[in-house]
Amino acid sequence: MTDKDQYISAQKLIQEAINKGIDFGKGDPYNRLRYYTKMGWLPHMIRKKGEEDDVKGHYPTWVLERLLKIENLKKLGYSNEELTKKINEHNTLQSLKSILFSKELRLKTWAIILLSLIVIIVLFELKVLQVRTSGKVDNIRQNLEFIPTDPISTE
Repeated sequence: MTDKDQYISAQKLIQEAINKGIDFGKGDPYNRLRYYTKMGWLPHMIRKKGEEDDVKGHYPTWVLERLLKIENLKKLGYSNEELTKKINEHNTLQSLKSILFSKELRLKTWAIILLSLIVIIVLFELKVLQVRTSGKVDNIRQNLEFIPTDPISTE
């Protein structure tokens, strides 16, 4: 199971965030998470069964790192618009990374490479493609034909 498949309840996320020094302000931290989701900074939570078989909201585990990033950018004086821009840039980079390093893309790339090699081999076999040699190589071949193969022979 990858990190992106792991989830944490909203309550545990809030508790871990507070333990790491994230300031949710004077209001309900849950409402702050909902606001961040509305701003597009966090993904929507999903509903999952909790430890006591009750359905609760859960976020991906990486959201804690995102909350830390938001907190640091706010401390640096970033406005909400600047925060949105930064997070969108980060999301775009993450999306590109996940596409470029995905198992599916690797498989497709190897399939294309192997298919290309097979096509090239078939084209060589059908003499559609030929390797051209320089004149020097041809001269060496011609000279080698005149060298006797049996050095003892005097004929």
